Amino acid sequence: MHQRSVHIFDLYEHPEAGLIAVRRGFSWEGFLLPAVWAVRHGMGWTAVTLMVLTTAVFDLARLTAEVGFGPVEQFVFMLAGITLLGIKPGVDGYLWIGEKRVCEAYVHRGAVAASGRRKAVQAMAGQRFTDRPIVVAA
Repeated sequence: MHQRSVHIFDLYEHPEAGLIAVRRGFSWEGFLLPAVWAVRHGMGWTAVTLMVLTTAVFDLARLTAEVGFGPVEQFVFMLAGITLLGIKPGVDGYLWIGEKRVCEAYVHRGAVAASGRRKAVQAMAGQRFTDRPIVVAA
């Protein structure tokens, strides 16, 4: 039997657009491709900032070669810079999406544990959830 993992979703409601679900937790897409992730979610200035910082990391890695470091050190420096750059969008990415929705006149309606966004929205729309803390089996 296939078991799906359950995630926590924050639900936001807009008077015209309806309900949307935003997952909580670490955003792997935000960590691995921060600028692309920001563009995909319509975060203009965040996307520009992440693109500039990504370019700066590559430029600094290139400069390490001019200082006398070899290709291995250059690659390690670039990898470290990209990893450090991705940590903030990875950790806070879903929070940023929620904040963006609030700025777009969405109202936070609560949080639901579900196996996917669609099921979270369906649970909130149909009021098919309990208002109890989540119990995790050990």
